[in-house]
Amino acid sequence: MIETIRMVREDQTPEYWDDRHSRGHGDAPVSAFEAQMFRAYVDPTPGMIALDVGCGAGAFASRLATWGLDVLAADFSHRAIANARQAQTHHESLSFALHDFNADAIPPSLPPGSVDLVVCRMSLAYLDRARFIGDVRRWLTPEGILHITTPVTERAPAQMPYRSLGLDTINGLADGWRHCNRYDIEGQGAVTCIVLRAPMH
Repeated sequence: MIETIRMVREDQTPEYWDDRHSRGHGDAPVSAFEAQMFRAYVDPTPGMIALDVGCGAGAFASRLATWGLDVLAADFSHRAIANARQAQTHHESLSFALHDFNADAIPPSLPPGSVDLVVCRMSLAYLDRARFIGDVRRWLTPEGILHITTPVTERAPAQMPYRSLGLDTINGLADGWRHCNRYDIEGQGAVTCIVLRAPMH
């Protein structure tokens, strides 16, 4: 009998990201241009319920809370969550949770139709994409939004520290959504953003 062994990439383990975050290398900085473009395309409004998946040290989640959103930010790295809780400005509307969206069961705090906005900033390429997007479509309200920021394989420089998605994969993300927009936030389209709105069930 031949035993099948599932290989797990090193950069897909909590230990790898614990080490990166312990050395201060976990997050991509949030530029003013990135924040401006996000607000233009997503139009986040106070009172929206948001989930930040792969939040790292929480800089973007904190920005969302500053705009008046009620934010749950999650990451599977203990060090990332510890850094986030220590470093980010405390908002009553911002909380951090340790969660592995590939391995853990869906948390009870995410019932169907309960979330207005899901943010995946540099994290979708590390997730079980089919499972995760299926879960997101259930969590979102009828007009809910999934916002993805990702490096593009064909355009990202070799030294890009984050895993990328190919153009074919990116173009296929629109399937099953009523509206899709896309914009770039780095020169030559090395990093792109996809805004998926209103999941079709």
